[in-house]
Amino acid sequence: MKSKFFKLIAVIAVAVVVALLLKNIPGTIMIYTGDERRVISLAVFISALIILFVVLYLLCRLLVGLLNLPSRFRRWRQLKNTEYENLLLTQSLKEVFLKNEDKGLRKLFSKGRTKERQALASLAIAKQAQYVANVEKRDHYWQQAVDYDPSLKPVAYQMKILWLLDEGNAEQANVLMQELQNNPAIKRDVRFERYQLRVLNSIKRDSSEYTELLRSMLNKKHISVEEGRQLLDENLSLRLRNVYADDGFIPLWNSLSHAEKTMPSVALVAAKYFTEHDQESKATDILARSLDVKMDKTLLTKFVHCSNQALKSRMKLVQSWLKAHPDHTDLLKAAARLCMASGLWGQAEHYIQDSLKVLPKDAESYFILGSMYDKLGKADEALTQWRIASELSTASPDVLMEQYVLQAADKTRDPSGQPDEKLQKYADEHLLKSDKS
Repeated sequence: MKSKFFKLIAVIAVAVVVALLLKNIPGTIMIYTGDERRVISLAVFISALIILFVVLYLLCRLLVGLLNLPSRFRRWRQLKNTEYENLLLTQSLKEVFLKNEDKGLRKLFSKGRTKERQALASLAIAKQAQYVANVEKRDHYWQQAVDYDPSLKPVAYQMKILWLLDEGNAEQANVLMQELQNNPAIKRDVRFERYQLRVLNSIKRDSSEYTELLRSMLNKKHISVEEGRQLLDENLSLRLRNVYADDGFIPLWNSLSHAEKTMPSVALVAAKYFTEHDQESKATDILARSLDVKMDKTLLTKFVHCSNQALKSRMKLVQSWLKAHPDHTDLLKAAARLCMASGLWGQAEHYIQDSLKVLPKDAESYFILGSMYDKLGKADEALTQWRIASELSTASPDVLMEQYVLQAADKTRDPSGQPDEKLQKYADEHLLKSDKS
């Protein structure tokens, strides 16, 4: 609006200047028309030329406007249709979200004049059909959307992949995903990487493709470090187990980065492999590096089970960790187990007592203490500790691990006699009463 106002002021100013200049022009012009001769002033002649130019300009503009009238009408009609379809689309989407109805969308799909909006309406109908579990209707309108507007293909395919994953149909989702692999825009889409992660996690958890995807997402920070490391740990441990019995274990192990080698499940598989291949010192190093990163309870359990030759080195490592983490109960219990294996009963009891000071109601600590007393021949004290461990572990049965399964109860000390003797005694008394009657 301001620009038009300034243009008008400029035109008026030019007109005033031209008028003043023409007023001061003294000359005349003689025009011959056949036998006649007309004399007019130069100012009138220039003014007439200007007026003639303006009239011709207006006539040309009018002619162009008349010639463009059909196209302008078509544009106006298209604009009205667009406004109507946009309004219908907005109202239809509200119906879908608020009332779960798709009448407006079906009307837009059938009466719409543009393929793009028909495709959008079709895709919305497919999504609404997914909500009500109408698979046949969903697939029909989804295909219509893809056919009407190919530019919607990446979005439509991602929606279909998500639906198939929710149905547990990862194989078909993988087929659709392969069709989108060559799309450069899709490869940069975080959502697509997430869907790809879900697909591979369902059907190819132990594949190198899954490994590379997780590494890429971690590098680009498209996944949290905690989640990414956990999934990568599971994937790499599965791959190592798959090549556990052949010659592929060492090459795969050597291809892992330092951070990947310290992951708990990976370290467990590697430690088991090298222990079985008479390389227990290497297994110790692998477990130690992983425990330096994180004190994992499963790793500590594996760490304390070793040969007599490795007891001393592993005990030194545990003691060094205890200096940094003096109140770590799992470390204290690991130190106690290593001391028990070395025959250092007093030191083992000291570590267990320290663990109970930090965590007084730890069933595992009482069980280890009972096992130690049992090995020392203190049966009564062992039974007392095991009874406490049993009472504390009722809410958490996984506390008692496989290597610490309780031994069968000693029934020889039952004051009422052996179970078989009591049964025989009951039978004899019952028969005696029958004979008397």
